[in-house]
Amino acid sequence: MKSFLKNKQCGQGIRKAAVLTAAIVSLSAASVSWAASITIDNRTFVNGSQSGNISVAGGVLAGQFNFNVTSPATLGNVTWNSTLQAFCIDINNSIKNPATYNIVAATDVGGLTNLQLSQVGWLFDNHGSSLGSSSQFDAAFQLTLWEIFFETGPTFNLNNGSFEAESGFSGARATANAWLSGVPTSDDYTSEKWEFYTLNPTNPQNNQRLITWREKDPSQPPQEISEPGTLLLLSIGLGVAFFSIRRRNGMQFASLA
Repeated sequence: MKSFLKNKQCGQGIRKAAVLTAAIVSLSAASVSWAASITIDNRTFVNGSQSGNISVAGGVLAGQFNFNVTSPATLGNVTWNSTLQAFCIDINNSIKNPATYNIVAATDVGGLTNLQLSQVGWLFDNHGSSLGSSSQFDAAFQLTLWEIFFETGPTFNLNNGSFEAESGFSGARATANAWLSGVPTSDDYTSEKWEFYTLNPTNPQNNQRLITWREKDPSQPPQEISEPGTLLLLSIGLGVAFFSIRRRNGMQFASLA
């Protein structure tokens, strides 16, 4: 009988260890699989910029950023190790160099809402070929993104609403308004060509939030980045299973004593 109980305890101990190990592994994955740390510096504009005034921040420059990557990052099957192009999606903070960010897939926590992802995907699908061709088109892209992220009204127009481009920006305002007339107002549009990532500042934290992108590589499988919420729930479930087994075993041994 003692030998039986000893073997039973050993088997249950192995099962408990396996459950606890799985919980730890999945929790660790939740913390690292959906974000990567990247340090960037030396901000310039890819093709110059256009100056103007926006209603919520006054005078600003609009254009496509280019950064040097001083501390590379890999997320899924994407690596940034040389340069990184980005646009601003933050009208409350200015760019500070050098800066460290958590780079996050747009579909994960800290990324974009489904509606923003749909609208940004539409913009790149329809007008991404204009990027880098002139400062006017790059500025129009920036103005369009600001309107998508910060307009709270029912329609998109840089001339009115909670976000306005009040003056300047050369012809970029007219170009952006023409693009904005076609932006979808629902989240059922999905880009088959582009993947998006947000850069959320960590050091310094009062830095400007950014968005970057890449054209999908048809030779690579779809980007698979685990949702931290899903992994966290799995970890919690495994933890509950571990302590349930432990509690049940304690009750069994007490009844056999």
